[in-house]
Amino acid sequence: MFEAFRDISQTSGMDAMGRKESIVAGLLMKASPEESKFIVRWLVGNLKTGAGDKTILTALAKAIVLNPPGSKDTVVLDEA
Repeated sequence: MFEAFRDISQTSGMDAMGRKESIVAGLLMKASPEESKFIVRWLVGNLKTGAGDKTILTALAKAIVLNPPGSKDTVVLDEA
């Protein structure tokens, strides 16, 4: 998880927002519901990572669409 947050903070340049969204979505899809809650709280409270509200909301929406609550199947996004 530390590596993912570090990657978010160091991502810049063309399509940085898309790559950050992909990293956050991957974290949320791998996390339990309880872990997801803390990941989102941490990101929202610590925007120094370079992940803004829009990035987090988009990644969260993707994670929920790809892995609806209660779903038994897991979809994995391609690594950015």
